[in-house]
Amino acid sequence: MEGVIGLEHDRHLTSPTRIAFTLAVSRGFSALGGQIALTILPVIVYLISHSLAQAGLVLGARLLISTISTPISGVFADRMNQKTLMLASNCARIALFALMAQLHSIPLLAILIAIAAVGGMLEATSVASLTPKIVRAAELPRANAILSSALNLAFIGGPLLSGVLVARFSAHWGFYAAALTQVIALLATMTLPSHPRDETVSAQTKNVTSQLFDGLTFAFQDRFLTLMLTVYSVFILGLTAFNVLAVGLSYHFHMSGYGYGILIAAQGAGMLIVTFLSAKWIKTSSIVPLFLINMPIQGLSILAIALSKSFLLCVFFAFFQGVGWGMEQASVMTVLQMRIPSALQGRTIGLFFSALSIAETVGVILFGWLGGQIGDAAALATAGLLSTVFAILAIFLLRPHLRDVNVDAAH
Repeated sequence: MEGVIGLEHDRHLTSPTRIAFTLAVSRGFSALGGQIALTILPVIVYLISHSLAQAGLVLGARLLISTISTPISGVFADRMNQKTLMLASNCARIALFALMAQLHSIPLLAILIAIAAVGGMLEATSVASLTPKIVRAAELPRANAILSSALNLAFIGGPLLSGVLVARFSAHWGFYAAALTQVIALLATMTLPSHPRDETVSAQTKNVTSQLFDGLTFAFQDRFLTLMLTVYSVFILGLTAFNVLAVGLSYHFHMSGYGYGILIAAQGAGMLIVTFLSAKWIKTSSIVPLFLINMPIQGLSILAIALSKSFLLCVFFAFFQGVGWGMEQASVMTVLQMRIPSALQGRTIGLFFSALSIAETVGVILFGWLGGQIGDAAALATAGLLSTVFAILAIFLLRPHLRDVNVDAAH
């Protein structure tokens, strides 16, 4: 039986492009639905309550619950069949989004969007853990680049589609559209190959708490992962300043709200170009250079935006920051997958996702406050300088631990 499973797994590994695109369809449509629901939710909350504060509280509660649940979702990704978890998440989100279209209760909407977010994180950790099991190591960078491209399209297309649905129909129809995307994701997920659980995982009898603790212990005992969680989190904290302070820059250059949209679009364009090109031409030998160089590119771009004397320069450097972000997406997950043992990938990657989510939350709050104290440009310059310093620090601290990554990927 083990021989049959091995032959079946090898057969699937001979078609990495098909698997990567199927994963991209599954993850991309699922993320698209999440973005549609997340964009429409504050609109509905505001229509019900006429309060922006309540809309913010609902989104904040969702983010908090999602952050807390991410490491736990990693435990389940390690304990169970990842494809089964993805299917369960798709089914649950179909029902949740369809139900949200019928509700007019803000507390119930908040609860359901939080549950949907937990399902989304369970799916994200499952995909991250499943990918290296069904794709050859040498094809892993390309598969991750294809996945990143699909996610980028979802993150850009979700809000745009939401606006069309609200304008042409109603906000509630957006939730039905979100449910439909989960149906498409479910159908794609069903065609993915399964991978048997590792014997070391399936034989475990520890409870969830003990296994979560084991994952945390491994992460903080591994020097590379400890450095990654700390240095990279501070680097990301600085980058998040752009999300909140770019609005002020737009008005500073008399571009009103249109300017903010142009800056975000320029950033997204740079990100998409890199991930699309990486999906076609990325090599295993380029993973470590992309992983290291993306950080100073992004940090310096944020600093340059803050120091720019014209809106056109801001747009140019926003595009360049998006290029660095695309490099990050094409390389970071592959590095983690190569460095983390298979049996611990769900828990460790879940912890990484959670750390970044905390950093983003703190960054938005911190630099939003700082912008009000010293001005948007000065606060953004501070954030860019912080990210650049930690980017350089990350290169010196992480590079010695990455010498064997390309060797492992080649096998």
